[in-house]
Amino acid sequence: MFLSVYTYGEPPLELTFNPCNANIWRACPLQAEVPIEAAGFILVSPLDVAGIPDLTLTVPDFEGEIILGIFSNSTQTETGCFAAQITNGNTFDHQLEVGSTLAAFTTLALLSSLDTVAYFDTIPSTRTHYAHCCSLLVVFAVWHHVYYSGALAVDRPTALIAFWNNYAWTGGMINVRWMQHAADKFFGSSKASDSTIANLASTYNIDMIYKRRASRSATSVEGIVKQGTANLVTRGSDNIIEKEGIGDTGLAFSFRGRFINLGLPLPGDHFGFSGLLAKQNIPAVNAFLTALLFLFITVASILLAITTFSLVLLVMNRRKLARDDRLLKIVVLASILVGTVTSYLSMTRNQDTIRPKQWNTMCNRCLQHTEFKSHEISYPRRSCEIF
Repeated sequence: MFLSVYTYGEPPLELTFNPCNANIWRACPLQAEVPIEAAGFILVSPLDVAGIPDLTLTVPDFEGEIILGIFSNSTQTETGCFAAQITNGNTFDHQLEVGSTLAAFTTLALLSSLDTVAYFDTIPSTRTHYAHCCSLLVVFAVWHHVYYSGALAVDRPTALIAFWNNYAWTGGMINVRWMQHAADKFFGSSKASDSTIANLASTYNIDMIYKRRASRSATSVEGIVKQGTANLVTRGSDNIIEKEGIGDTGLAFSFRGRFINLGLPLPGDHFGFSGLLAKQNIPAVNAFLTALLFLFITVASILLAITTFSLVLLVMNRRKLARDDRLLKIVVLASILVGTVTSYLSMTRNQDTIRPKQWNTMCNRCLQHTEFKSHEISYPRRSCEIF
């Protein structure tokens, strides 16, 4: 077995040991049907940690990983590999707090956009007010730009990936178990193709894991295997796995990690968009389908909300639960919700000022009442029913 501890790409600790000499009896010999359960301590000397600054104990999103490779003495090839990520508990990834704040700003932008269009007087006047308000489209464009910057096939720091993960919900990258199961069934056997996407120019290969990099003390697999037990003896007790092996691993250790799902890169591999999606436990091949489903859900929810709101207004109007002038404002707001996209497009065209008589395009039946004044322009008071 060959144990490597990497921090920021540098291997400060590399250890070769024989599992038979470390009381890992289930690996002597290694059998496919026999699970390996072992626990122990790795003693390190002060020289091994002398170059590690104290900042690593507090720096957010510490970049570290441990790779345990299992090699066959007969074929001198790697037969298995385990990887785990090293963290110190500090991170920029706070989806609940940051996500709630982003949602609050998005809601304010929505109300600001609706209020600006509801103020509608003339197209030039509305354009002036709209240019100085917080636009919902601009806010979402910024959120998308921040998150989808991680779609490039570049190996980025984990701190940046953790920060981007706070914006995942704005891009529709929300991990819902039933949705991911449906996507897995949809792709079926083609799920294996995700290894190519997830490991493009990466240091890992999910299907067949080879040696990540050559050891400083052993430049080949043969050198790693030949070191064997002799290397344990020469290195002394500083870097030897404690031989007082613990038979029951539950007495001293508890597993606090989680296993990765099929299609995700190995822990510590944050390359490209697949590394960013791994924060949400979403395989790269499921990304498009996940975003598409959430787009459909969002559109359907908006249409349902508008329809429900319109029906409530009709009931209030028929039961005389609202005055005409107040109902007019509510109906105009509902009409704006229905034609928000049309309103944005219409403001970009060169059209004449919309006169009060042209308001009947928004109504199925309009009844003129007494007039009221707004901005020194006389408008007829109307009561409208939406289509």
